[in-house]
Amino acid sequence: MLHALVSCALLAALGPMEPAAALTEAAPREPFHLSRAARDLGVLMGLGVAWYVSQIEVNKRDFDFDRTFADQLRRLTGDGYRFDDNDRFLNIGHSTVGAYYHLLARANGGSMGQAIVFDLAASSAWELLVEHREVFSVNDTITTSVGGIALGEGLFRLGDLFARSRPTALNRVLMGVFSPARALTWLYGDDPRPAPAGFDEHGIAADAHHRFAVAVGGSAPLAGIDRRGWQSALAADLEVIDLPTYGRAGRAGRWLAGGEMTRMAVDFAGSARDMKSLSVRAQSSLWGRYRQDLGGDGDGGGDGGVDALAGYAAFVGSSTGFELAFDDIGELTDFLTAVHVFGASADVTLHRSPWRLRLAADVHPDFAMVRPFALGDAALRADGVPGQSTLKHGYYYALGVTAAARAEASYRQVRAGAAIDWSGYDAIEGLDRNQHEYTSPAGVHHDAIMDDPRMADRRLRLRLFVDAPLPLSGVRVGAGLELVQRAGTATGASRERDELRALIQAIYLL
Repeated sequence: MLHALVSCALLAALGPMEPAAALTEAAPREPFHLSRAARDLGVLMGLGVAWYVSQIEVNKRDFDFDRTFADQLRRLTGDGYRFDDNDRFLNIGHSTVGAYYHLLARANGGSMGQAIVFDLAASSAWELLVEHREVFSVNDTITTSVGGIALGEGLFRLGDLFARSRPTALNRVLMGVFSPARALTWLYGDDPRPAPAGFDEHGIAADAHHRFAVAVGGSAPLAGIDRRGWQSALAADLEVIDLPTYGRAGRAGRWLAGGEMTRMAVDFAGSARDMKSLSVRAQSSLWGRYRQDLGGDGDGGGDGGVDALAGYAAFVGSSTGFELAFDDIGELTDFLTAVHVFGASADVTLHRSPWRLRLAADVHPDFAMVRPFALGDAALRADGVPGQSTLKHGYYYALGVTAAARAEASYRQVRAGAAIDWSGYDAIEGLDRNQHEYTSPAGVHHDAIMDDPRMADRRLRLRLFVDAPLPLSGVRVGAGLELVQRAGTATGASRERDELRALIQAIYLL
């Protein structure tokens, strides 16, 4: 509902408007060096082939097709397009590979559209040529080519921000850590160009808005099935809005070319020997319309001083995202990997000194690997469980949707807000690798799936938070509540659980 209201209002308001002369835009990028990106890709894929050959005895278990014209034709004309049944950690790794494909294209001057095509071509080439004796894995192609976009774009924008920052050793190291491909182009002679707008007090490029928050604290259960006590908690929230006009007084309007608004967040709770939870999230804008009309003389930050702006800044368009979540809730370890395929987003910030209100909403169709919440660990480990063969690895493939909304209000240096996201997933049936009984060319016999179980999962997460600066410390202290509701159904089983946790953190902002 929030998304619909915000979108309708903004679409009516976002008409043509040229940037104000004082609000200079970023310099145009270099043309796409496709040959250089392809060369780097060849080296990367060559290392992958070396690994694949070194593990050939293990990989033979996945050989379902011979090196014959008839078998390869059968593979590419219908029978070969299936979901694989690899270990979930191996399948998750495809998103990081896709992120690096994306980085290679973007660091070599590719646009968002060119990078997406590059990702898809690289992923398809691997499936088509290297793994030509295996099924053409639908899940690997989606996870690599689409799941890598948000991760890769977020890392690229972080690396590029530090590349434009003051040329210190630390900023050069951070450039290489976040975007190794950007460091590689530096070795090719593409020297990082300092931001024309200069640097902020931390030496970071002033031609983009950023909010980097690193938090240390702890969480404890207030209600639910997890009765363990206090758990250490670490978090990092890295947002880059690569628009020189954002948060500055003036009027501007433009179409976005892709990736100007990115956010990456990592949350961990537990200890070195007992992980309670791990969450990795990334989101990137794709294309859309940005407009602002701000009066005043402030910088719009609101975190380090008084926000002296009045007006609004708004984005309406499309976005993509990636999510990975583990959560040990006592009875079982919940697990989810979701590729938030191209969806709709709206983000509006309202300024009226000394207040600031930011509202955002997203709706994404999802492709996901889901741990069936309705089934216990013992049922998943049992050899005789009917259904998709991936259940032996603790997950099933699903289609679904994620809807999320966030509201954040700031008064001077005090900040409070709420975030809610809901996801629903249903199992995809009939596309498993061993849907029919057969013996592979490697001599491995596969029993047929006799009965695809109907599985569905739902998750709702609500977070409330508030934080404020500690006097004379440069550190903020924050507190929050998180409610997670899980529900799952499978053939002959169902389960529902709620969990409420409290969180206290010390937050450092950069």
